[in-house]
Amino acid sequence: MQLCRRAVPAKPMPDKLVPTSTLSSKDQAQAVTGLTDSSSSSAPRVNVIVSDITDASVVAQTEEAVQRVFTEASAIHEWTVAISASATRGRWDVTLTGPAERHVLSFTASADRVPDLAAQYVRRAITRLTVR
Repeated sequence: MQLCRRAVPAKPMPDKLVPTSTLSSKDQAQAVTGLTDSSSSSAPRVNVIVSDITDASVVAQTEEAVQRVFTEASAIHEWTVAISASATRGRWDVTLTGPAERHVLSFTASADRVPDLAAQYVRRAITRLTVR
């Protein structure tokens, strides 16, 4: 089993270290988080965990497709999407965990179809979960 985990947006490392006591509270928050106002408010934080896929390009495509869904949906808060092979042969389980809910879904596909189908299923679920 291969496990890949990536959080978005990544926190950039500061170019230079500045004592936080000399910074305003807004600048201190940016120094600690590495996020500017525009990146913290416009991009949701999405942890994508892809298991049981050995092809790194399929893993990367899956991560990008899922992250794109959250950006297009203008989702807020922190979300975790875990995609793994199901105990049932030929099926994939997708667990979507948000700030107040957890949604589990399953679909049948070969590994190379996981990016498209996972994004499709997550899009449907995130639309229902964020509309409430």
